[in-house]
Amino acid sequence: MSSKNISIIVPIYNVEKWIDRCLSSIQKQSYEDFEVLLIDDGSCDNSDDICKEYTEKDKRFKYLKKNNGGLSDARNYGIDRAKGKYLIFIDGDDYVEKNYVEKLYRAITEYTTDVAICGFANVKPNGMLIDNNTLSMTDKEILTGREVIELSFDYKKMGWSLGCAWNKIYKATLFNNLRFEKGRYYEDGLIFPFLFLNVNKAAIVHEALYDYVQRDNSIMHSEMSIKKIKDDDYSMHKWIDLFRNNDERLYRLSIQKYKDWIINKWISHQSILSENDMCHYLQQQFRIYENIEKSADFKRNIRDRLAFINLNILYYMSKVLP
Repeated sequence: MSSKNISIIVPIYNVEKWIDRCLSSIQKQSYEDFEVLLIDDGSCDNSDDICKEYTEKDKRFKYLKKNNGGLSDARNYGIDRAKGKYLIFIDGDDYVEKNYVEKLYRAITEYTTDVAICGFANVKPNGMLIDNNTLSMTDKEILTGREVIELSFDYKKMGWSLGCAWNKIYKATLFNNLRFEKGRYYEDGLIFPFLFLNVNKAAIVHEALYDYVQRDNSIMHSEMSIKKIKDDDYSMHKWIDLFRNNDERLYRLSIQKYKDWIINKWISHQSILSENDMCHYLQQQFRIYENIEKSADFKRNIRDRLAFINLNILYYMSKVLP
């Protein structure tokens, strides 16, 4: 078996406090037939020194430094240089259980699937467990790519576990004509539907094998910004446009998700947008998609649900949703 069977891509940017734990967890994997591409995205701390210690002691580790381009660019840089038949992404501030690679690889090969997905643990920076997500939204061991996308619409059941680049192993060929979009927040969710529309089968591993570290300044948990709002909007628009041209059922589900998404955006954006600005924002969203859902019921549903959250918005919403 080739020593390049699996390529593990680790984007790194100023994670000197966490990178040793991450790389140590990879080095100690029960399955050993892989290469590790350490993609330093222009770090200005001591991450490089720690990475070089691993490359000197373990020939499977390769350190590559590039100019800063963001997480998507670092992942793409790794994809372009990966030699493995399969790809795994691990973020530099996270870590994995000892049998993480073994169980994902076993699942994708034994079930002959395009992807294998495992559960994950939410942990504090000190390693203290917050909770486990074991993909309990389904009891199946095999799903089609479209079934995975359908499950992703049910946020209460799946959280954001299905749309992440990590907690998965992929056939490298899935990325032959696909890359993460550079310069965007939430790049995992943006590429997710494009990937899984090309997935015939996905294996599900109902164990929390990936440890996701919830840091206060991480993208997932930092304060909302105008840039993040726009990128979130962009992702949702791309989803709807994609499904409109490829799958009627997923298209209708994406419209339903759009309703919920508008409500969630109102809640999350209140910290940086005034109610008046928020209403203008909503008006813009409806203008973009007025050719999709023109029914009064669609707009009335949004108005009533927003009013339930905040009665004061009724005055403003009357201007947006007459």
